[in-house]
Amino acid sequence: MKKFLQSALQRSLFLLALGVLIVLVSHDATRWLVIGSGILFVLIGGLTIISNFREETPSELAPIASGGSILFGVLLICKSEMFIQIMMYVLAGLLILVSLTQFNTLFTAHKRGVKIHTGLYILPAVLFTFGVLCMFFWHEALALIVTLIGCGFIVYALLELCIIFFVHRLDKKSVKEDKAKEDVVEIKAEEVE
Repeated sequence: MKKFLQSALQRSLFLLALGVLIVLVSHDATRWLVIGSGILFVLIGGLTIISNFREETPSELAPIASGGSILFGVLLICKSEMFIQIMMYVLAGLLILVSLTQFNTLFTAHKRGVKIHTGLYILPAVLFTFGVLCMFFWHEALALIVTLIGCGFIVYALLELCIIFFVHRLDKKSVKEDKAKEDVVEIKAEEVE
């Protein structure tokens, strides 16, 4: 159960940070982020080629990998809009995936004895809907969709943190009950002796 809570906490904190970052990024900033990534790929590829030729025994694969890095960087710089479109599909797909994961987390918590209010199932359904809408209508308003995806990740992360809190509280309660039962068994065992 501890690993379950730790992985859920890590996932929710990562997605909370990703959601906040996405909300803060507008359409132009997204384009510049892709172009900046392309510049980094070109620089890394160029530096790898230079350092490879300066070595005494140069690697045979380094120029090929570096050339691929440079080519990918140039594509990112020249075709940034295409990569933004791909990124929107990936982020919308990720939002659909995390909403399905949220349903699974709620179901798992319910199976473990946590009373789940029906209203908590509405948020993953809304996240799923946002993901599907972002998948089909990304070209209508990119900035709005980026904000919706970011808000979706924030909502997911906050809901996940609430679930972690309730499951952790239930675990502490069950540990105390188990310890109380053990104490009763020990007292009865002492009385028998």
